[in-house]
Amino acid sequence: MVRLACISLPKIDLQIVALRHPEWKKLPAVVVTEEKPLGTVTAANKLAYAAGVQPGMRYASALSICPELRAGVVVPEERDALRERLVDLLRKFTPSIEPARDDHALFWVNAAGLERIHGAPNDWANKVRDTIEREQLVCSIAVGFSRFGTYAAAKVKRQITIFESEEDETRAAVRAPLGVLPFDHETLLRLHHLAIHTVRDFIRFSPGALRRRFGTEVETIQRFARGEEDLPIQSVDEKQLLRREMRLLYPEGAMDALLHYQLSLLRELVSQAWAEQKLVSEITMEFCPEQWPGSLEECIREEIRTAKPTIEQRKLERLLRLRLENVTFPGPGVRLALEVVVLPTERVQDDLFATRVRRSSAKALAALTEVTAELGNDAVHIASLVDAHLPEDQYSWQRIERLAPPRPLEETPDPEFAEETSIVELTDEEADEEPKSPLIRRILAEPRPLARIPDEFAYPRMVGPYELSGGWWTTQRGPGPVGLPVGSGDSARRNLHSEGVARGPESEGLLVGSEETEYEAAYRREYYYLQDRSGRILWVYYDVPDGNWYLQGIVE
Repeated sequence: MVRLACISLPKIDLQIVALRHPEWKKLPAVVVTEEKPLGTVTAANKLAYAAGVQPGMRYASALSICPELRAGVVVPEERDALRERLVDLLRKFTPSIEPARDDHALFWVNAAGLERIHGAPNDWANKVRDTIEREQLVCSIAVGFSRFGTYAAAKVKRQITIFESEEDETRAAVRAPLGVLPFDHETLLRLHHLAIHTVRDFIRFSPGALRRRFGTEVETIQRFARGEEDLPIQSVDEKQLLRREMRLLYPEGAMDALLHYQLSLLRELVSQAWAEQKLVSEITMEFCPEQWPGSLEECIREEIRTAKPTIEQRKLERLLRLRLENVTFPGPGVRLALEVVVLPTERVQDDLFATRVRRSSAKALAALTEVTAELGNDAVHIASLVDAHLPEDQYSWQRIERLAPPRPLEETPDPEFAEETSIVELTDEEADEEPKSPLIRRILAEPRPLARIPDEFAYPRMVGPYELSGGWWTTQRGPGPVGLPVGSGDSARRNLHSEGVARGPESEGLLVGSEETEYEAAYRREYYYLQDRSGRILWVYYDVPDGNWYLQGIVE
């Protein structure tokens, strides 16, 4: 009989903050996006709720309501580390563990066939809960027969739930409130306005109408609630660590000699991994300098992650060479160590008919791996969209871990997507010559102050203003008002509207300074597109409270 279990850790960010500050358990505490007045509260404990603090508040507002409030920020690396730790704990009770993709504190495990080892399902669940609670964590466990049935029970009740039959599990799942599903706040409110309050109401909603109203993501959640994606447990591979150490007879500082020793350790580890039918996925090199009384030098650790698990020694040696060429040692080393993380060999069947592809994602990932091996793990980043109001805050840089598969462009792009990509086209009235192809707006990392508008903008080749304002107050970080602005107050804007643009010297003096200042104001901006005779288009704005002009980006 198939027996699944779902293990959920509620409010994982609050639990991480409590692990970091145990004394906060008796105080009102919240989790915020950033430790600044404009940081948003994402989670609050019971004492904070009792004081009137709610998720979605600004940190400054919550602090004014509850002066003794404590706040902390949780970074993704902390969630990942906790998830790996929980996976290691759960391996003591079951070999098949599947962490949820979008929830760092949710796990599905295979609970079948464990009666002779751990007893009845209730005894097994109690042992799992006791083990997790020893780590100062709180969890809820549900043992049943389906993914969604156990998921709903683990989200609703903060205790152990054991279902004896599939009918009992289904009845409990459809009675669950709609809030157990992973909806954002806005979508949940819209569903409540449609009189959808339980899972039963949600799964009865027409899939086609649901997709048209809310999009494909909500439709995917409905398929999950209906049990249409009830797949077997996709267990994560168990990582195994292999280590070799070497103590030198005398201190060695030559790079070639250190590389020779590390390669010899690598050959031993690769041979062991090959004998155990394992593949190498990560490499950690350790160099320990000579120690003497009063010495403060610590061991140097360099981590390398392969593009994919491999056993090819030539590729691994190349990664070691690339990294060692850019490592600076404080002194000669007397002890070396090498660790490798190995995974079980995956047996896959090749395609029956080979297809010719133009791009190879494996080669691309291998190239990125060589770059990170030579320049460090933080050398390659990818831009990620962020829901923010100001243009310069609408993206962030994240370390790339894997390459997403390519997707073909749609023939008719979605209007919302076209607006997000910021494609700007000038009409015949806005420019003498219509561009042959769409123009794409390139946003600068930080707005740059303008000393003056160049004289080459002699004709009203401009579009605007487009007003942007937000909030009753904000803390804006960016370049300060350096240099001479075009004008100040309403006079500068009247000058720009009447003459088309302001007059000034040549474009060589366009940008000045890059001092970083921080000031508080209710921001209000008026954006314009300015085009010169050569066809260059600048995206500028006038900061109304500040009274200065800034360059936000360039249109290409």
